[in-house]
Amino acid sequence: MPQIEFVTFDERVKEDFQPIPASEYKPDWWKKTKIVEDVGAGNGPGSTIRSCPAMADVLSTGYYVVAVRDMYVEYNGDDPANRKSDFNMRCPHHEVWESQTHPFAQFAMMPGYINDAIKMSMPFSVRTPKGYSTLYLDPFLFCNEYISAWQGIIDTDDFIGGDLNAQLIMYPKVRKSFIIPAGTPIVQLIPYKREKWTSTTRVDYKDYWKNAKNEEFAKYREDHPGKLSKYGITGSYRKYIWQKKEFK
Repeated sequence: MPQIEFVTFDERVKEDFQPIPASEYKPDWWKKTKIVEDVGAGNGPGSTIRSCPAMADVLSTGYYVVAVRDMYVEYNGDDPANRKSDFNMRCPHHEVWESQTHPFAQFAMMPGYINDAIKMSMPFSVRTPKGYSTLYLDPFLFCNEYISAWQGIIDTDDFIGGDLNAQLIMYPKVRKSFIIPAGTPIVQLIPYKREKWTSTTRVDYKDYWKNAKNEEFAKYREDHPGKLSKYGITGSYRKYIWQKKEFK
């Protein structure tokens, strides 16, 4: 089984951040949501997002780096001529986490409106076995109203010296000061094996409705294209096809 390592430089890092398997950490609203709810509009009980194995898998895949204590993000105002960055992150106990800057000029060519970017040195250097990279994602379905992580891929098997792969860029969604509360996932890390791929596109009606891995599920889909089984689409998938993903 491949192993991912989170290497840090100081025991005190654990007082501020903690890497946690995503399978052990879920949004509060997700935990409170029932699989079947009255969806309203006269439709009666129906499946919620909680019933979707695809959503559950993404929430449970990889690792979250979670803030252990509150992090303060200060907004400096709207006059870029007087400073390099609109936002600065302040961590009163450990100034090492305070943000570097990615001023607006670095994003000026992008369409839309970018509220600057906060770049902090994440306190863990991520290490994966040879041939494995890590996908850095905004934590899925945590719906942070103030900030999002920029997404990218780092070859964490080779690019590992010091804080080389520990740079974390976040962009604010608001133009005001705010707090990132303790317990907030900052970034979701998903290790994966690098492989070469090819692609093809073809038309095959019979094969489209087949699932070769399970004959019972495959036959139902072949005999009833586009219809639900007694378990529902998500129930059928979970009963016949789904496999548990493990990250420890």
